Amino acid sequence: MNILYDIKNTTKKYNEDDYTPIDNISMTVNEGDFISIEGPSGTGKSTLLYLMGGLIKPTSGQLLFKGTDIASLSDKEKTKWRKNNTSFIFQETILFSALSAWENLTEALWLKEKISKSKVKEKADFFIEKMGLSDRKNYLPHQLSVGQRRRLIIARALMGSAPLILADEPTNDLDDKWSEIITDLFTQRAKENNAVIMVTHNKKWSQKAFTSYKLENGKISKNIIVP
Repeated sequence: MNILYDIKNTTKKYNEDDYTPIDNISMTVNEGDFISIEGPSGTGKSTLLYLMGGLIKPTSGQLLFKGTDIASLSDKEKTKWRKNNTSFIFQETILFSALSAWENLTEALWLKEKISKSKVKEKADFFIEKMGLSDRKNYLPHQLSVGQRRRLIIARALMGSAPLILADEPTNDLDDKWSEIITDLFTQRAKENNAVIMVTHNKKWSQKAFTSYKLENGKISKNIIVP
């Protein structure tokens, strides 16, 4: 299996708070990996995702995506890199408020990837149905429930062809039924030779990943997956 992302001796320290959420962490992500990073709120899980997504800079260490150190790129280069290589599922349900659920999916994909309108429609049809939003496709975001908005932002991330999915507490606001569906979709995405990194405080959904890590006191260790 090819290495997609190699995190080497990476530290993130906030000097103003004398706080080190990520302390000399090393981790390898291969194509086809579905990795969960588990831990209670406030332990640095989101910080690690933000580092991997090039949204913040490490204090030290390397973030090697296919051999390129993301931390060394300019802001313009990072923006281009993120567009071509990552889909980020944030904890906040950020949507275009003036666009319908359907348009939030299609417009985002047209902006990000050069594919035909028929292919965009095909993907949107699949995910609108898969996420149980067929009867809500013309609703604006404020007309959707919190859980429906959560499913919509996950669908938007999965519609693209990015090789790296970074999911920050994706099962927040979802019941067990939808959490199961979402983690199954992550599994399928990984099996298509992509990589999914999911952070969660929920042990049940952490165990759905192929590999699980625990992040605590700035250090990362491998969990045992219970069949």
